[in-house]
Amino acid sequence: MATVVLDWYSSNKRLTGGLRSKLKKSETLIDGKTRFTTIRLGTKWLDKLNPLDYVAVSISNEPNKLNIVGYAMVKNVSKTTLHFLYSSDLKFNIGAKKVSQALKDMRSVYGKDRVNIYSVITVIELLS
Repeated sequence: MATVVLDWYSSNKRLTGGLRSKLKKSETLIDGKTRFTTIRLGTKWLDKLNPLDYVAVSISNEPNKLNIVGYAMVKNVSKTTLHFLYSSDLKFNIGAKKVSQALKDMRSVYGKDRVNIYSVITVIELLS
């Protein structure tokens, strides 16, 4: 089914809050599927994913010990910078709903020195 795993780090529960429920509920939007987004530093995921790909979703602090909690289909993958994030990108984001919080969250995951408001990011839209 899925050949790519998107991993969320579980050490900060605010960053994973609602992720499991989004994979299980049919609460919203497109054909009864729940839409959600994730924001990743750099363009690695832009090169790995295409619309209609399926991904496994993991919540784990160790990349070598995945904890698959569900699967999702890629709706869209796009590249931007943090300061050009739209509110629509953050509306369905797991975690931050404002650019300032996205910056803070990304620094907590990737390191303060690696992330700034001009950092190139990939926005991945998913459907449960």
